[in-house]
Amino acid sequence: MKLGLIYRSSLEKKEDGYYIKDVFGKYLEKIAPLFSQIDLCASVYPERALKKSFSHYHLQISNVGVLDLGQPRNEFSILSKLMYYTRLVKLFYTQVRKWDILYIFLPGYTGVIASVISRMLGKPYFVYTGIDWKDSSTYAWRWPGMKKKVLFPIYRFFNGYFEKMVIKHSAFTLVHGNALQKKYEKLGAKVVQTIPLIGLSNRDVSIRKNLIEGNRLKCLFVGGLLPRKGLTYLIQALPILKNKGYNVTLNLVGAADEKYEKVLRELVKTLKLNNDVIFTGYVPNGPRLFEIYRDSDIFVLPTLSEGFPRVLYEAMSQSLPIVTTNVGGIPGLMKDKINALLVPPKDPEAIAKAIERLIKDKHLRQRLIANGIRTVSEILKKDAAEQLEPLLIKHVPSYKEWLKRKPN
Repeated sequence: MKLGLIYRSSLEKKEDGYYIKDVFGKYLEKIAPLFSQIDLCASVYPERALKKSFSHYHLQISNVGVLDLGQPRNEFSILSKLMYYTRLVKLFYTQVRKWDILYIFLPGYTGVIASVISRMLGKPYFVYTGIDWKDSSTYAWRWPGMKKKVLFPIYRFFNGYFEKMVIKHSAFTLVHGNALQKKYEKLGAKVVQTIPLIGLSNRDVSIRKNLIEGNRLKCLFVGGLLPRKGLTYLIQALPILKNKGYNVTLNLVGAADEKYEKVLRELVKTLKLNNDVIFTGYVPNGPRLFEIYRDSDIFVLPTLSEGFPRVLYEAMSQSLPIVTTNVGGIPGLMKDKINALLVPPKDPEAIAKAIERLIKDKHLRQRLIANGIRTVSEILKKDAAEQLEPLLIKHVPSYKEWLKRKPN
């Protein structure tokens, strides 16, 4: 049973082989025995070609190969991207014939092309997605001015159309959060909630009863520094707290979109928060990142659009009380005043009020921490990779037949 896996992130090629994100590499290790061969399809960059590398897992799984999809000559040229996707059509038309089944990670036009060709050739596919593609279009659009005014509505419409088309015809779809599950079930799709590829185990859980015991309150954000994460509203909440006499700092941990980072730094400068906001940059999953969580007092995620973010699991596992927005799949797991404080998006006043509430109310902090530990501990009993084989047997007849013929 040969699997074509359409991966939406890139790989890095070094002298000793290919490198991918650590969490995804460990996931591949677990699902590789379910297939005779996996072709991992992604754009491959030579070592140091990327300004920032997030690939730390050395890919050495015996039945996993790499198919380099290349990349557009100019990331910011619409014509260049169209030419690139035309090349992918030709490539996939040849490759899909060699595969028995496809595993498509959305969002992304590469996955759309692969899904269309798989249907043309009668090959089944299944999907993994953690974000509402149509809703997130606003934050993915790169071109300002007239291009945005004229082309963005078309771009958003087609993203929504492609999203529905791919999901509707998949054998089954794995999603983060109940918001996406409900949306896709309305299409008549077979949808199963999964947990994000979080790279956590119960061994990583750190139990603390209380925080905020020093004179300086340390707030933490972990994630991509992107417009859809709503960080301007979090930064705007800091002066509100400082004007009330609270000594607050904010640590921003994550890879940054360069243009957006400039916007954030300018906002920090304008609000005279240079000594209060720290741009730590990207920190890979592992001991150092968990140490940063444990060195903080409150975790804040002011996101505007999500499926269900991995960082909330991480924050709960490190005994941090959480303030987050009630968007996407977040309210499906995070319950207000139980394991988090939920606030509306784009509301600095609400963020500041929630943080102040946690500062003042020790018992609320302790309750959120304890319930967060219970929530994440239950989730960590599950495994995203272990879900896969039963679903393949149930929804993909050719896989079930292959298992019957497969030698023990």
